[in-house]
Amino acid sequence: LRNADGQVYRIGEHNGFLDFSVPGAVEFLDNVLRTVIREWGMDALKMDFWSQNVEDRDGRVRDPNRTALQSRRILFDTIRKYLPPDGVFMTCVAVGMGNPFIGLHADTYRNTIDIGAGAWEEQIGNCLWALPTLGLEGRKTLLLNNDSFGFNLKCPDHENLFRMTWGFITMGMQETGGRLEELPERYVKAMRKFTDRCDRGYRCLCPDEGAFTGVPLPECLYVNYPPDSPTRRLGVAQSLALFNWTDAPKMVSVRRASLGHAGPVEAVDFWSEARESFRDEFIVKRLDGRSALLFDVLG
Repeated sequence: LRNADGQVYRIGEHNGFLDFSVPGAVEFLDNVLRTVIREWGMDALKMDFWSQNVEDRDGRVRDPNRTALQSRRILFDTIRKYLPPDGVFMTCVAVGMGNPFIGLHADTYRNTIDIGAGAWEEQIGNCLWALPTLGLEGRKTLLLNNDSFGFNLKCPDHENLFRMTWGFITMGMQETGGRLEELPERYVKAMRKFTDRCDRGYRCLCPDEGAFTGVPLPECLYVNYPPDSPTRRLGVAQSLALFNWTDAPKMVSVRRASLGHAGPVEAVDFWSEARESFRDEFIVKRLDGRSALLFDVLG
């Protein structure tokens, strides 16, 4: 792939890209994917750093009649041609570049910047990048991938559980990293609670108007479970998460009616299993700085 000056288009010093308007490049792509996926027996593919290939405005394909979306379709169609019918295709992309219709080919989509080591500043950046896509219903399109919810033992418990709560409520595919055999038992227990209830891909909703008119960090997110879902069959109608993104303690509230509840709400804290009843117009909880709560709303 070339740039507007006719020079090789690069990301970094060494990374070049194929020009899918050139027949020989498409033939090379086909040969590589046939070898790697079919002949080597792979049934899953994670593809990173690909979107500049077809979406960066500085790239220039040789065929002036070829569009970027056509080039991407060649790439994705070739991947799907060699993956088995139940194979998994995950894309990692330059998130801010815009990627319509990825769900036509991909099963899961990295919708955030990397979480890094999971320090607080990295959590903030990762969550900000995820917000525009949280309303996707993954069971009908593709599962979002919010990057890892792993534990950083150098971070306090409340920041690690904040990340776990965010990972649970946002309903996408989740990864974890690091040396799991070194985790304290309290984190192993939290991870098992997460995976035991790994019923993913429902729409994640935000009733917090401030997230749309100010700093886009929602203090409340919730998920409704359909009647035939595994979670609903457990007696849980809704997941509700409350977040304090500040460094100081604060009261976090949400109007009960905005969650769809006309009457009292009976809930169980997901992590501690403590039972709570909310009977007033607002659900109000005091949260310490950089902390979150996650509730199973019964019904």
